[in-house]
Amino acid sequence: MNNFIAHKVAEAEGVALEMETNSKYVSPKSIKDNIMGTNPHSFLQYFSEYIDTLEKSGKFSYYKKSKTVFTKLSEYVGNKKVTFNELTVTFLKRYERYLSENLGNSINTIHSNMKVIRKVINDAINEDILP
Repeated sequence: MNNFIAHKVAEAEGVALEMETNSKYVSPKSIKDNIMGTNPHSFLQYFSEYIDTLEKSGKFSYYKKSKTVFTKLSEYVGNKKVTFNELTVTFLKRYERYLSENLGNSINTIHSNMKVIRKVINDAINEDILP
């Protein structure tokens, strides 16, 4: 029985180590979800669907703005899957710093980008994707 438990602990540590190695930002919740086999919703996928909805509904001004924010966020995370669980205060502050330091965005532009992200998160809450 002790060997079985030790084997499972080693598997869990291996999953956590692999996730931390492959990603800049890994939340404890995402590690737990990965170990337990749950599949949390992808924030970027939801964001992309939100942008498609804006385009189809004819809200072209907000569509362009949201598409720009999506592009910047996608470039920031690279090819990593970002779940809603990983959208922590720390992640968002690092993203703000990236916008400021790497892209040279002004405070107003950063605030505008964060408003779009907040809107997407609030929509996800209203759709019961997030508690």
